[in-house]
Amino acid sequence: MADLGRAVHRNADRIKDRVRPVRDRIAQRVPVLAPYVTRKPAMRPLERQRQFWEESDAALAPGPYARASVEAILGAADVRIARDAPILEIGSGVGATLAALVDAGFTNVTGVEINGMAVQSMRKRYPQLADVPVVIGPAEMVLRGMSDDQFALAVAIRTLQHTHPDSADLFGTIARIATTVVTIDEPAILGRHRYPWDFGQEFAGHGMSVVKRQPLVTRGRHTGDTMVILRRSST
Repeated sequence: MADLGRAVHRNADRIKDRVRPVRDRIAQRVPVLAPYVTRKPAMRPLERQRQFWEESDAALAPGPYARASVEAILGAADVRIARDAPILEIGSGVGATLAALVDAGFTNVTGVEINGMAVQSMRKRYPQLADVPVVIGPAEMVLRGMSDDQFALAVAIRTLQHTHPDSADLFGTIARIATTVVTIDEPAILGRHRYPWDFGQEFAGHGMSVVKRQPLVTRGRHTGDTMVILRRSST
């Protein structure tokens, strides 16, 4: 019965995937309509949300701006990271961003990914990631066991917008284990798998402050995503 239930949910999700792009465009272009065309977070329990990302085919597609995102991070004067410094990517997917980091010369990168199939695909897709460690599981759970200041940089590209309200402690965990955090995300709206987080505000509650906020541009075109660089506040 459990397998049947998962199959029903997957089929329903596929149908809704066809509707979601249209709905999201309406919500972005006419924000006042967003509450009427999107579902409330309370209607998507945490366990159901995790199940979606554990089984979703969406995790098997490379992010659209992985290399542009890495170039933007490395090009920001506010981010100066040694090539052997420990770097964490939260929501590493099939490894496009990790591969771009390795190709740029970084030798100490780690990924966290909820979808095991995505990690399998990563190993086949990017030979340079054969020895890169990737921890499989929900970020809010697996990162709790990591040490304070374990990473010089934590990167989250189109990931933190999917943080469920019941997992909001993830922001505090990230602030604890990394001294610098870079998020790159789409506009903050309320959607079926998206929540309108203000990253500056969330991380500020855990001792971090925004040092830069800028649009992500590739080939002279604004992608619609925004890069936010945060750093541990001085005490």
